Amino acid sequence: MESNCGGAYSETERVEIPLAQTMPYTQNFNDGLMYGWTFMNDTVNQWAVGSAIDCGTEGGQSLYISDNNGMTNTYSNYLPSISYAMTNIVFGNFPAFNISFNWKANGENNCDYGKVYLLPLNYDLNLNSLPDDSYSLTDKLEQQTSWQSEDITLGAEWCRICKRSI
Repeated sequence: MESNCGGAYSETERVEIPLAQTMPYTQNFNDGLMYGWTFMNDTVNQWAVGSAIDCGTEGGQSLYISDNNGMTNTYSNYLPSISYAMTNIVFGNFPAFNISFNWKANGENNCDYGKVYLLPLNYDLNLNSLPDDSYSLTDKLEQQTSWQSEDITLGAEWCRICKRSI
């Protein structure tokens, strides 16, 4: 609350401050700490962190989709499904930002893929449809049996804001 030019104090307002990672931020999923990460999963194909698929980093763990609680990185494709892994990111006072990650996805062409989005914190996610493409940082990530590296540069317009990365 603050006084408005010597007048009365403003009304109290409750504001929820989300957990957020501050750039620069690194996550290799090897330490078992998922601070600030949450999952919004389909009933069958769900995000997991474990060693079912080795992404080649020291420690050998990764984030992957699984249809058996993380035991393997297999999925069921008999029904369409959407699952999200997400964390909030605070973009500090810098002229540019770099987002990089490794991925692979070898499912049905144009049906089984990943995408990376930066969404407003109040964006209403649901498991029935993907977010609007205007928030997408990538095209469909698909049809690759070996690890690929993605490197995205964001400009100063991202400075001093908080977004949800999914």
